[in-house]
Amino acid sequence: MIPIDAVREMYSEAVNGAVGLGKTRYYDAGPEYRRAFDLLVEIASLDVGNVVKAPKGYRSGAWDEFAGNLALVLGAMEVDQFLILSFKGRRSFVQFAAQGPEGLRMEAVSNSYLPPSEHLDRARITRLRELGWGAPTGSPQASVPEEDPDGSPNFWIQMEPPVDFQEAARVAVDTLVDVYGLPHPGFLAYRAFNVVGGVEPVYPNLGIKREEEVPEATRPPTPRQLLGKVLAVARHLAEDDDLSPDSDGDIRLRYGSAPIFMRVVGDPPMTRIFSPVLGRVPAGPALIERLNEINRGLPAGRVFHSGETVFLALEVIPPPYSDDQLVAALNLLGHLADSLDDDLRERFGARREEGFDSRPPRDEPGYL
Repeated sequence: MIPIDAVREMYSEAVNGAVGLGKTRYYDAGPEYRRAFDLLVEIASLDVGNVVKAPKGYRSGAWDEFAGNLALVLGAMEVDQFLILSFKGRRSFVQFAAQGPEGLRMEAVSNSYLPPSEHLDRARITRLRELGWGAPTGSPQASVPEEDPDGSPNFWIQMEPPVDFQEAARVAVDTLVDVYGLPHPGFLAYRAFNVVGGVEPVYPNLGIKREEEVPEATRPPTPRQLLGKVLAVARHLAEDDDLSPDSDGDIRLRYGSAPIFMRVVGDPPMTRIFSPVLGRVPAGPALIERLNEINRGLPAGRVFHSGETVFLALEVIPPPYSDDQLVAALNLLGHLADSLDDDLRERFGARREEGFDSRPPRDEPGYL
């Protein structure tokens, strides 16, 4: 990823010493300002990351070009061909189905298929409705062709013939930018296929990469893939080839006197690492105050109390996945857990015990 300081330096040079980002309104500036910012966003898009925040009201001119290309592609699609535009490294997408005499079907992904970290809030759902999207008609289990042939678990638009492909492209671009937060077309990848099989259509004129061409490092692993990587690290560290998850899906290690548990959760998945630091310590104002004080000073992770046990936890979120990143997180959490128990035991008379229940609370908001 391009360091933000480097982006600011390039930006300042590009506009001959203009004031910093956010201090000048994009549309009040001259064409040189706008071209410079467009260029920087395009450069940043190659790294697929939130490198620089656009001024309020900003929309790259590259979207106009992309919308024109998309309209031409939609108009050239044959019956029963699908096109999916997806946000690299995330689950957000807009898709199209060419239906010939029945027009064009468009869908925008709903919360049914998005991980919690990408869920659409009320404002973005309102924006979808403003753009003309119909609300999902049911759950993924209920809105199947056999039960709900005209419905969808996603937001949807049915464009009747003759289809205004320029309007379809405009709605799609507004959705990608306003709802899913894409700053530039370079953050998109596409997939295209035929319902009846055969050679997949290719659309180089879209100006974006096919999904298969997106670098592997930018793709989130599946839960099974991530679990395999986590297990390989755990087995290497523990020097135990038989190490495997228990019935709760936890992989257990030890750091000094601290038991460490790893668990793959979510989709896209992440690795949750936690340690039951101390047990048999009742909740009380003094303990909660101390845990809050510890949390304010932690470089990463958090401590909390549940079921007369104090837990220390942190998450490792790919992509990209790195064995070194996971090992560093284990070392950090192990070091913290090994030192926190002495502090809390001295203050509250708590003690470490073997046989802690590794399952953290699932019905208390804010916890694991």
